[in-house]
Amino acid sequence: MINPENAKQKGIENGDLVVVSSKRGKILCGAVVTDDVRKDVVCVAEGAWYDPQNPGEIGSMCVHGDVNVLTIDKGTSKLAQGNISHTALVNIEKFTGNATRVRCFQNLTHKTYSVRALRAFFYKFFKIILLLYFLFKITFIF
Repeated sequence: MINPENAKQKGIENGDLVVVSSKRGKILCGAVVTDDVRKDVVCVAEGAWYDPQNPGEIGSMCVHGDVNVLTIDKGTSKLAQGNISHTALVNIEKFTGNATRVRCFQNLTHKTYSVRALRAFFYKFFKIILLLYFLFKITFIF
């Protein structure tokens, strides 16, 4: 999202593809021109999985908009690796190239499950846990 004043200065219109860049890297995003963000502020929601335009090339633009490309690479703790700041100094400009096709769902090698199948599995799993608890008074620590 970008403020209308900044969008006008940069020649960006609602729905345009834009490149958001920082010292760490650059990502491709869709522009939403709105008064919901302050002037000189850009708001980027999480994109998809990291997908560099040119795999193996350092500094290659992520065509799916993975915001982690823009932020510092320091985890929140030894346990979690979330973004510690949720901020970055960035530049935004209108994208003038040809957009690549979204590739994140191509050649999936893992099995996918429906929500209904997962719900049924967990229902049966917790039913068994409760049965074991009541039968044997086993204490479970999760």
